[in-house]
Amino acid sequence: MRRQLAIIFAVGAVILGSGVISAAAAVTGSDSRVHTYRVQVIDIDRDGRTVDDGAAAAQVIGGVGQYFTNQAGVLRLPAGTWVISADIETMGSGDQFVSQTLATAVRAVRSSLTITLDARSGKAVTSALAVPGAVEQDRTGTVCATLPDGYVAPVMWAGPLYGYGLSHPVPLYAVPVTSKYLQFNYATQFAGPVGMYYVNAEADGRVPAAPKYSFSPSDLAKVTVEQKTGTTVGGPGGWQIGPGSSCNDYGFDLDPGDTASRLTQYVSAGKWAVSLLNADCGSDTWLRSYARGHSYLDVFGAAVRGPIYELPIAEQNHLYFEPVGLLGDPNQSGISDCATVSTTLKSGTTIVKRSSTRTMAQFSARIRHTGWYDLTVDATQRPPAGVAAAPLSTRVVLSWHAYIGRQLLQYGTLPVTLARFEPQGLDMANDAAPGGHTVTRMYLNRIGTFGIRPVLHALRTVKIAVSVDDGRTWRELPVTRKRGYWAVVIPDPVHGYVSLRSTVTDVRGNSTVETIYRAYGVS
Repeated sequence: MRRQLAIIFAVGAVILGSGVISAAAAVTGSDSRVHTYRVQVIDIDRDGRTVDDGAAAAQVIGGVGQYFTNQAGVLRLPAGTWVISADIETMGSGDQFVSQTLATAVRAVRSSLTITLDARSGKAVTSALAVPGAVEQDRTGTVCATLPDGYVAPVMWAGPLYGYGLSHPVPLYAVPVTSKYLQFNYATQFAGPVGMYYVNAEADGRVPAAPKYSFSPSDLAKVTVEQKTGTTVGGPGGWQIGPGSSCNDYGFDLDPGDTASRLTQYVSAGKWAVSLLNADCGSDTWLRSYARGHSYLDVFGAAVRGPIYELPIAEQNHLYFEPVGLLGDPNQSGISDCATVSTTLKSGTTIVKRSSTRTMAQFSARIRHTGWYDLTVDATQRPPAGVAAAPLSTRVVLSWHAYIGRQLLQYGTLPVTLARFEPQGLDMANDAAPGGHTVTRMYLNRIGTFGIRPVLHALRTVKIAVSVDDGRTWRELPVTRKRGYWAVVIPDPVHGYVSLRSTVTDVRGNSTVETIYRAYGVS
């Protein structure tokens, strides 16, 4: 079964389902005070019959706003240039699905009008894989609007009609159209003699006049996905792979088998997103480009799970922090909402604000003067009832000490850091060998948030300490500066867990203390 990818690539709503939109579908970006025009959309299937529901969607160019037709096929659109698209289904005898057609029009709306989307002019969308025995099992086509600010918004997609007794996708057609406002994506899955194959093709500025694609083994990359255990709340959930394109945010399900396992598949060259979906808490996504003829290993669930992005930001006398990335996968991106977060902002001994939220909530506080501030963020795993907590990264604490001057008070990222730990040589359960030594790399994030780089000062000290009794006692270890990271050799106990703490201070006195409890296990 197909599911939506966890990572969101585009601004604008995504149409779920087979393209048939109910009358109750929401209107995104509408404003009752804005004058709208009546746009009647008439859908004609490949047999020349008018489709009763006239279902379509529209995306405005030059803004964010997606609109859906009602059951009469009517759109109410403000003035502007619109990409209007429909998935027109042709039915056979006994109400059997015969085909799907993506039909699209780009129109300037300045008055009420009627638009006819005719599936009869659609061209067959096909793909071939030159692997003996490969059989196409699944596919999706997506029409997108290219917005002037560079964003791409999916407007309509056509995919397999699961739930209708179909074991394979029906033929797909697309009506050719050329416009600088368009993008088209096609992705499909093949079952081959030695595994699964996923191929993807894109077209900018048009829906192609001849959407026929072919791939050979030399066009593909070999991708192995590895799932470790111990860090994922409630189990690993499902895996998915899909084009890493703004014009496609649906993916094909992967079947990794056991919870700690490896799975190998082949993909066409280009950008792809591989996701570990967790219905209980969040997801992790690996977004990268694969080159033809190369082999890759993508590891999910590795230790140490901890902060991977988001530094505090000051703007117009307010301090903001979003804890969404506090429990991220060190090899991926990802979010987790299975933790409670206690956040405290202090100025000297005065508490400016204190709050307790989940990780998806934003902390904000008003700052009334310049000076030194302490921001402490304490995240503890709190999964829903009946969901097993992960044995590793049970608690993450960040203590930032920073000077907020007049310029930073108006806009900027605090001059602090995030640490990312990568222990080497752990097994598939993220455990080290009893009584051995684990070389651990520590990478520092000082690049800021949303492209807002902090004012960086030279570092004065970088320290790393470990605890083998859940933080009751700590032992500082020698740290070696390497190219791009710091390294420490940790003497492991004979059993239990290793907690990690880093302390980073710059020459101006700004500092970060980051603590991750039960960073990895020993067994």
